[in-house]
Amino acid sequence: MSVGITRSNILSSLVGSQFAAALMEARLRAELKSAAAKKTARADVESDLALLKQLLESQPKESASTGALASGSAALPSSASQ
Repeated sequence: MSVGITRSNILSSLVGSQFAAALMEARLRAELKSAAAKKTARADVESDLALLKQLLESQPKESASTGALASGSAALPSSASQ
C-alpha cells in the first residue's frame, strides 16, 4: 500500500486538484522564504512550479484560487525584505 503525495503521483492523486494545488503552493512558499531559498535547488522550485501550473490548469477557472502564484503575479517574500 502506498501512502502520501509525491511529485511523481500528485497529478494522479485522488485528493483532488484543488487540494493538491494548495499543497504545492504551500511547498513553493516554504521553498522561497529567505532562509529556505538559500538551500533549495532551482530545479526543485521550477519542477514544483510546473506541477502547480498543471494542477491549476486541471481546475475549473472559478476555483483556481492559487492562480496568482502560478502566473507569477503573487507577491512573494524576497530575501531582501526578510
